[in-house]
Amino acid sequence: MQQSRLEVAERLFAGAQEESEFRTVASTSYMAAFQHVLNHPRCSEFKITKTGEDHRLLFEYLKLSTDAGMRRLGHNYLTRLRALRNKADYTMDIPFTRGEAEEALERATEVIYEFLP
Repeated sequence: MQQSRLEVAERLFAGAQEESEFRTVASTSYMAAFQHVLNHPRCSEFKITKTGEDHRLLFEYLKLSTDAGMRRLGHNYLTRLRALRNKADYTMDIPFTRGEAEEALERATEVIYEFLP
């Protein structure tokens, strides 16, 4: 499911020309990575609340991990992805660029295929 969501972002990015498409790529990329991490066996001890708090709580869980790669996910990759997603979804008065969409897609791809395959 998460990889198919990433595939949707990849297909959309390939043909994206409008800012709204760039925003959708970033949002979809973040959710693909977030859901992948949330459901990954290495995060099985994380208690899902099924609320919006899961985003913050998962980041805290990752940042406190004894595994350096998991901490890096929490401190760096997912945090940057979430910032891009929040800008894409909630900051309509600031332009969102193709480069930002590409960064979100690249980071989500790294999370899914390199950090937690």
